[in-house]
Amino acid sequence: MKITLNLTPEQENFYQQYLIHNENRSPEDIFIEGLLLISEKEKVINKINYSLKKNGLKASESTKQLLAEKILKIQVEDSNKIDYEQKKKAEELKTLFQITRSLPDIQNITEDEIQDEINAYREGK
Repeated sequence: MKITLNLTPEQENFYQQYLIHNENRSPEDIFIEGLLLISEKEKVINKINYSLKKNGLKASESTKQLLAEKILKIQVEDSNKIDYEQKKKAEELKTLFQITRSLPDIQNITEDEIQDEINAYREGK
C-alpha cells in the first residue's frame, strides 16, 4: 500500500532535521513509530478517562491530551535514565572482567577446574 502525505513547510523541515540526526531510519520506520506513539497516547488517555470517571472528576479534552503527553514524556525520560544506568553498569562489569582476566592466577584455571567449582557450588560444598 502506498501512502502520500502532504506536510506543511514546518513539518517538512522537522522531518528533514529528524532524518539528519537519524540517518538509519527509513520513512516507513518513522511512520510506524508515529503510529505506535499515537497508540500509546490513546492508551494513556483511556487510563486518564477511567481514573477521572472512577473519581467523579471531569477534564477537557485538551487537558487530557496535555496530561497524556506529559505522562509519555516522563515515561521516555525514565526509560532513557534506566538505559543510561544499565549501560554504565555494563561498562563497569566489562572493566571488572578485563581486570579479572588479567590476574595471573586466573589465567591458569582450566575448564575442568571451573566445572569442578560449579559442581561443588551446586552440591552446596
